[in-house]
Amino acid sequence: MTRSADVQRSMNDVSGNGQAEKTSKLRTFDQTALQARMAKLRAEIAQKEEAEAQREREVVSRSVADADVEVVADALHVPTGVAKRQLQEKNGDVTAVLREAVGLGKARA
Repeated sequence: MTRSADVQRSMNDVSGNGQAEKTSKLRTFDQTALQARMAKLRAEIAQKEEAEAQREREVVSRSVADADVEVVADALHVPTGVAKRQLQEKNGDVTAVLREAVGLGKARA
């Protein structure tokens, strides 16, 4: 066999001997099932967004000492708003904020 015959056979194997258009079937979708799945996905997204909003409200509602905010702001050279937010996320734990800032993990108990 010649090289061109091998190439032709390989091409036919890949393309399906030109029968791809004849044997291909159009995909059909069940419109009702698709709509149900999309509704479920939208509900999951809404639920995640609500959970994130609830978490945000909880973090913002945490009170932190002004002295702690100043310590973190001075140590990290960040605005007081950023320092306050970091402290709120760490429940007012100055040590946790500073450890995270320098790349250390949680303190061992």
